[in-house]
Amino acid sequence: MKLILYCCGAAEHLRRLRPSPAEYDADLAALAAAPLRPLSAVRTATDRPLYVSSAPAAAQTAMALFGRADVTVTPLLDEIPARSFADRAPRLPLWLWDGAARLQWYGNSARQPEGRRETCRRARTLWSLLEERRQDCILITHPRFLRVLLDQADRRTYEIRGGQWPLAPLEKIAVVPAVPHCGNCGHNCPLSRPGCDIGREKALALAARRK
Repeated sequence: MKLILYCCGAAEHLRRLRPSPAEYDADLAALAAAPLRPLSAVRTATDRPLYVSSAPAAAQTAMALFGRADVTVTPLLDEIPARSFADRAPRLPLWLWDGAARLQWYGNSARQPEGRRETCRRARTLWSLLEERRQDCILITHPRFLRVLLDQADRRTYEIRGGQWPLAPLEKIAVVPAVPHCGNCGHNCPLSRPGCDIGREKALALAARRK
């Protein structure tokens, strides 16, 4: 099972830089419903199943990248929802609103629509479904949830290839099952292709344990 994860393209909506609590919440709602910002992407042909979040920009990203409208929409891939950290507050810089909302999310505050515990549970549910299907596929999600999804992949001993931090729109990351390696010397050959007698012995021992 090989998965290709894409960070959704940027949505066509500008957020206010010093919003009030109500304006902050309104901007987030508008951003979630906004269409994809125009982009020039080279289309790639693929017959792999495409899974996208329920944000309109996600399906539009699939169309821009692959020319495909036959996608499976799942809220399991939705961005982590957020809201203002308080109903009564002065106009504050956008970075402060975002930072405070993320702190509340991390602390599983009831103020936020979804806490870190719930987000991790959602990511684990998605991984379990993908592992049941055991199919190569493409996922299109959003930067904050993508980080949680990759963290859960790492906990499940997948190998993550690619990705720059912070995640940019259209960032592409491959996730594949981790391959056991020998670890006996600097070559560290995969046990599927051992390059010495010690590696071959380890490969035989691993195969015997899996029987």
